[in-house]
Amino acid sequence: MEIILHDGNSTTKETTRQKRRYTKDRLIQSYSREDMKPYFKMPITEAAKELDVGVTLLKKRCRELGFSRWPHRKLTSIDGIITNLKDHLGKMKGETNRSNLMNALEILEAEKKMIEEFPDLEFRDTTKRLRQACFKANYKRRKLLSSMSTTSSVS
Repeated sequence: MEIILHDGNSTTKETTRQKRRYTKDRLIQSYSREDMKPYFKMPITEAAKELDVGVTLLKKRCRELGFSRWPHRKLTSIDGIITNLKDHLGKMKGETNRSNLMNALEILEAEKKMIEEFPDLEFRDTTKRLRQACFKANYKRRKLLSSMSTTSSVS
């Protein structure tokens, strides 16, 4: 903001900085964790667009609510593990293996709900090991498929 002062023969300009307050700033302050929960499944940039606020304001509000990171990647990771387990469940033979997979699925679903409630929650050790096993199985499957495709193209 500029203020022009007239003093006799001289004119001076003073510039003052005024902190702007946007209506969206006040709007984001009214959001609770429950209001933000439906947006956890999307990246923070998309959530900010949907909420019609800037990413910085959204991050600031998240920190005020007590969670330091946007939980999209955690939820995506758990969804991927659940999808992998459901795929393996369809291929599984034997009742004990099926019951173990069903128990793991129930645990993952419960953990997913807990992360939606408390986004800063760490994964349990069993979930971390299960995720690692899924990554390893997917890696081996991709490696096998790529080796099969190179051998078939050579022949």
